[in-house]
Amino acid sequence: MHVLVIIAEYNPFHEGHLYHLNQAKEETGASHVLVLMGGNFLQRGDVAIQDKFKRARRALEGGADLVAELPFIYASSWAREFAQGGVRIFQSLPMEATLSFGSETGELEELISMLDSIPNHKRAPKESYGSFVRKNLVHSSPKGANDVLGLEYLRAWRKGGSNKHLHTLKRLGQAYHDDREHSFPSATSLRKKIKEGKQSLANPLFLEDFQEMIYGAVLTRDMSSTYGAIEGIQHRLLSLLTPRISIHEYVEACSTKRYRPATIRRLLLHHLLHYTKEDHNKLQGTVYLRPLAYTKKGTEVLRALKQADYPLVSSLQYPPEDEKIRASLVFDIKASKLYQFKAGGDWEEYKRNLLYDTRGNKE
Repeated sequence: MHVLVIIAEYNPFHEGHLYHLNQAKEETGASHVLVLMGGNFLQRGDVAIQDKFKRARRALEGGADLVAELPFIYASSWAREFAQGGVRIFQSLPMEATLSFGSETGELEELISMLDSIPNHKRAPKESYGSFVRKNLVHSSPKGANDVLGLEYLRAWRKGGSNKHLHTLKRLGQAYHDDREHSFPSATSLRKKIKEGKQSLANPLFLEDFQEMIYGAVLTRDMSSTYGAIEGIQHRLLSLLTPRISIHEYVEACSTKRYRPATIRRLLLHHLLHYTKEDHNKLQGTVYLRPLAYTKKGTEVLRALKQADYPLVSSLQYPPEDEKIRASLVFDIKASKLYQFKAGGDWEEYKRNLLYDTRGNKE
């Protein structure tokens, strides 16, 4: 068994994702495809446009065999921790596996050369990693956000000392945040079209749907212990919060050179879910796999994991013995309950029929 692993958000799943999934499987010769997918609250401090089960089933229709949830403690964090968490789970798999990611460069050796060119000195406190990388590379620089994330995957892979494989595929279509017409539109442009009513999607959710919840948390709970908060940020957030301000206006108003919009959004979501600095320090490094959806072929991967006593969370009726896994699951479950409350549907405990055929139908 050779498992292709993809770390993704699929927010929403689009033609570029379909191309990557199938092309990577062909180029790596993998027999099975496992997707580690962010749940309902995502890496740039955003809300998933559809719930994780619908997005997982769409990935099965696109060729994945098994979709598991990337834990909230990684999926909602900044790029380095997002990458470290996903790579740690990938490296822990008890079978041959290859991690594939999209990049603007499209050449693994070139990305490795970039990583080797980065000086060992620390970047300035207010400087983003992407900016630091671009300023300090000797030979070449990242061509986009996917290259920067790719460097984080490489860094985490090296740190883990794994003998597992890496693969990158050149990203086709629009650049990040580009909303021009293209055969491979970005997830960002698709979300914009859906919000503007130019493209249909059943019951989409956006950050503004959680605005009142977020404002209530800011107004009623001390933020000093929230993960990502530094001294003084709570006073700024409170002073700029007014009754009629939209969440997007609020985020922009609160942003500074140190606190970019994505950083503010992540902080607000961490505060909403009461994810603290203590939780973060305790839970980093936690590894488990929680299936969201799988095909009959995907059950072969699950069977192999069970035989190897890999930490699988297949039912909430039987909490795992590992204390850190239980504590991490608390945030996965909180995120689901909040999301489904807004979506108006049953929360995930009522959605445990996870086996789907390749057409997305329950079996």
